[in-house]
Amino acid sequence: MLLTKADLVDDTSPYIEQLAEQSVGCALLVLSVVSGEGIDALSKLLLPGQSAVLVGSSGVGKSSLVNALLGAEVQSVASIRAGDAKGKHTTTRRELLHLPESGALLIDTPGMREFGLVASEAGVAVDQSFTDVETLAEDCLYRDCIHKQEPGCAVQRSIEEGQLSAARLKSYQKLLREIEYNERRGSVDKAREARRVWKKRMVQYKQRTRFSPKS
Repeated sequence: MLLTKADLVDDTSPYIEQLAEQSVGCALLVLSVVSGEGIDALSKLLLPGQSAVLVGSSGVGKSSLVNALLGAEVQSVASIRAGDAKGKHTTTRRELLHLPESGALLIDTPGMREFGLVASEAGVAVDQSFTDVETLAEDCLYRDCIHKQEPGCAVQRSIEEGQLSAARLKSYQKLLREIEYNERRGSVDKAREARRVWKKRMVQYKQRTRFSPKS
């Protein structure tokens, strides 16, 4: 995980702590294309023959970071909007770039407003992203505990004791809701597809019987 634009604040510690809490197990690298902080460290992670992709909201500095890694103004950049302090879309399509120094390939992507889960990766996303919550949940009194108001909830107890933040649990529960929604949506889509195929076959059957000669 990359924390860009470190030059905009005097102290990055609060942001680092927040990201570390929300992204347990992810390595974090602080960067600034203005001061050059972290650029060399990132370059060393981009190895020859490997590909990397930059993903994030508009205005977080992806294109500026690409230019810093390339050592040239290849990608166009834009300032933050004054009205709402949000970024402008400067990259309008995915672009594959070759980094001459490292030999790695870098993909620059347009700004994304929202990220979703692929159904086949949902379980892995929970296991890898929220190992702390999953481990605590093993000590809950009830196996089907949803960590809200159930007695003997080890997760809620850890929040009361200051071991786990309420925001962390909220993110975990939000991810589970998204997984459940995708599963329900997948079932609905399968049912619709089955009805579509059935109707198509019925039309084909009626056409065949309509024009078939009678014996």
